[in-house]
Amino acid sequence: MKRKFLLSLSLLFLGSCQLPTSPTSSPVSSSTTSSSETFPSSISSSTRREVLELDGIEDFQSFDRYERFSLDGLTIYHTVYQDEEVIEKKEVTSLCHLILDRDETEILAGSVLDEVGTFNVHFTYEGVRSSSFLLLVRSVYAYEAKLSTSLEEGTISFGSTIEKDEISVKQEISYLDETGTKREREEDVYDFTLLVDGEERSAYTFQEEGKHTIEIKAKGNDGETLSWIRNVGLRTDTGAPIEYEDDTIPAYTDSSTMKVHVTNPSRDSNVDPLGIDKTNKGYYTPEEVELAYTIYDYGEKNVYNWKYAPAMRKDGIQKTPVLVVPVLVPGASLSRAEEETVKENIETAFFGKSADMNYESLRSYFLQSSFGQLEITGRVTDVFDARADSSFYHSLYDLDNYNFPDLAQECADFATDLGIDLSAYDSDKDGLIDAMWLVWVGCGYNSNTVYWPFSTSTQADVDPTRDFPIVNNIGWCGETFLTDFSEDNPIDAHVVIHETSHMLGLSDYYSYTGYGYAPLGDVDMMNQNVGDHNPYSKMLLGWKTPYLVYGNDVEITLESSVTSGDFIVLLDDEYQFKATKDGTKALFNPFDEYLVLDYYSNQGKLSGQYYDAYAAEPIDGKGGRLHHVDNRLFSVDASYRATLLEDSATAFTNAVKWPYKAIDNSSETYDTNFALDRKYGAMDEIRLIDRNKRYLSSYSLPDQNTLFYAGDSFSLPSYRGQFLNGKMDSEKSFSTTFEVTKIG
Repeated sequence: MKRKFLLSLSLLFLGSCQLPTSPTSSPVSSSTTSSSETFPSSISSSTRREVLELDGIEDFQSFDRYERFSLDGLTIYHTVYQDEEVIEKKEVTSLCHLILDRDETEILAGSVLDEVGTFNVHFTYEGVRSSSFLLLVRSVYAYEAKLSTSLEEGTISFGSTIEKDEISVKQEISYLDETGTKREREEDVYDFTLLVDGEERSAYTFQEEGKHTIEIKAKGNDGETLSWIRNVGLRTDTGAPIEYEDDTIPAYTDSSTMKVHVTNPSRDSNVDPLGIDKTNKGYYTPEEVELAYTIYDYGEKNVYNWKYAPAMRKDGIQKTPVLVVPVLVPGASLSRAEEETVKENIETAFFGKSADMNYESLRSYFLQSSFGQLEITGRVTDVFDARADSSFYHSLYDLDNYNFPDLAQECADFATDLGIDLSAYDSDKDGLIDAMWLVWVGCGYNSNTVYWPFSTSTQADVDPTRDFPIVNNIGWCGETFLTDFSEDNPIDAHVVIHETSHMLGLSDYYSYTGYGYAPLGDVDMMNQNVGDHNPYSKMLLGWKTPYLVYGNDVEITLESSVTSGDFIVLLDDEYQFKATKDGTKALFNPFDEYLVLDYYSNQGKLSGQYYDAYAAEPIDGKGGRLHHVDNRLFSVDASYRATLLEDSATAFTNAVKWPYKAIDNSSETYDTNFALDRKYGAMDEIRLIDRNKRYLSSYSLPDQNTLFYAGDSFSLPSYRGQFLNGKMDSEKSFSTTFEVTKIG
């Protein structure tokens, strides 16, 4: 029976040297057996001699650097000859010693072969010495090793005990050999250190609530220290999203109104074509209108497979949870006190009370912007230490746009280890975490690198049967954007509000391709992170329904869109009105082209506050605000060519596999992946129409003169300079006009 080799972690060869040349040393022949004379021998060679015979020497002679020396594949026999006849033969493989010729050093089984080269060696057994032969240690490249342990699986709870003697540890090794072939192997590790919360332990029982760090350390074959870390959170709750209280949300009031006279000569009369409006007043009120689809519906089918977080529910307040994980970047450090301060600042930016913010927190903003229909819940976890907790993010340059989703999933696993039940962060139960934010801590920002705020999606498939939801919507922002980006806002949530709006489905309303091109004049939360969401955005999110004009001569009174959310949708002459299945409401599909008119006022922090970080200021004053919207959808076929849909409603049926929002606020075709006609790039998703007929941009910003006041009117021919080719993008006729008759 072979003896069990000790897995010594000591290095055999400590430096390189010139191999000695010995006249008695020679390579092993190509035969499978080698022998040598006795050394020393007390018996005459003519009558008796002892030799060591090596069987399988050819496969044994070569190793890769950092490989452990082993006698696997080699069998050594001690043979005694008497007058050339074998009188005794036995296997002694495990009893032999491999000796380095140059200094008679023994190469122990299990020791690491660290020096590259060809070496003269021989075996000895009870004074019998084999002939010398060559041992080859080859170079390796891209050598990597990591630890895995039996502690990776299993639940640790109050009262759980871990014992070092019961932990199995393995070293997982990968490298390229001299031929460029990738090699992988796994080795047991017996010599390691167990640390809990930074202290070396032989055993530990978990009894205190909070975060605990378990660490295994061992020396790798290349001499580098390897570390395996698991964070464990012992808590008395499930880590469910916190429903924060806020009794400081302001209640704005505005008794003033705006009266608008709307005409459309192409309409026959004010008689309701659907029979819903029994008074035949010429328009449907918001209570008489139902949205056919919202941006959430588009998120369930779109070509990018970006599943948006829910922004509304039909039967109450939508509570969308946000899981926030601070990420300490490699090379940075935090004391316990600094870590608590970081967590408090992040919690304030995301979930703070309105009164505690110069602007608003993420939560207080959406409560107001949605008119109480969207409540952001959630929590901030302990700090994820990238160097220690991540499998790959060990320097600032290890992270990029491609592996960023991997970091997010590791942060989700980290949260699970902390005892957080991720299923509570999947409010629509589709198998995906609704929204997850990673806030990096420890370095600044650079817009040309990954260290700049953005939101993205893992494009994961919906699967309600998953045992644990996985990462989907991800936000990324530096703590510096929350604490040092705005002098006016010691704790600043503008950036996270903008990016979270992407997670809900809204697009950027600025240009990706044309510097200074700004169809909204740099005024909107989705343009320059300033102000409230406009009525079109709120309709897409499902928060408000519009007034719809179906007649040819009507007067509508609008309250302030800040306090009420009122707005009118003005439609082309060819628009065909449809009713809900039960016939009680007019059905409106916001994925179309139309104009949006509201009574705007710069009341409150959301609508009226200057944002110093981007020198962006909402419009000052009260008046009619007019937007041109083109939110028509395209279909993408199997060859990835996009085609405009005649009716965007078909995008939500089985007739269209991949709907696509092609029109954006860039000055030319931004996304060329789907072979779009260039004319669509010249169109805008949303444009602010200036009363004085200026073409708004970053150099021509909106102001009080942008709004429509009493006595001002609009017709498309008179504002043709505000439209592509002087008409609607669809080229459908648009005879609708309006006049503001009164404000006050």
